[in-house]
Amino acid sequence: MMASFPQRMPELESPTAMTIAIVGELATRHGTADMVAQLAGLACADELVVVYGCDEYRPGADVHAIVMGLRQQLPRHTVVVLYADPHNRPLRREAGLLDELLELGSLPIVVTPPTAVLNAAAELYHHLRADRVVEVLGGRRISGLVPAFEVAAA
Repeated sequence: MMASFPQRMPELESPTAMTIAIVGELATRHGTADMVAQLAGLACADELVVVYGCDEYRPGADVHAIVMGLRQQLPRHTVVVLYADPHNRPLRREAGLLDELLELGSLPIVVTPPTAVLNAAAELYHHLRADRVVEVLGGRRISGLVPAFEVAAA
């Protein structure tokens, strides 16, 4: 008698959205707690890639605070930092690595110069076929998420 195997189950569509979140130094200037809380909320609901624009000569302290905050709030996530400068070359190599990291369930933070943030976010939006791009605002009086730019439907 031959063993019968169950038929393969169809893959379910993921209810999870892909979000690119843009964060700048201004959002971290008055502390990172609110901004990290917003990012953690996004990471719980969506697949998330953070694009962080900061001065390329001193990215350490702010990035470290974001990473540590996210690791505390999301202990089951692996938070990974990638440094990229799309002014010097397209994000092809980093985009391939991001694919692998996202497949593993990591939460990548792409650090780029402030003048390259929108270009990097747009490149990643198209490469990853993201659902939305938002900007995380932070400061003493304002915090929240706003659409970073409108993307025309294809």
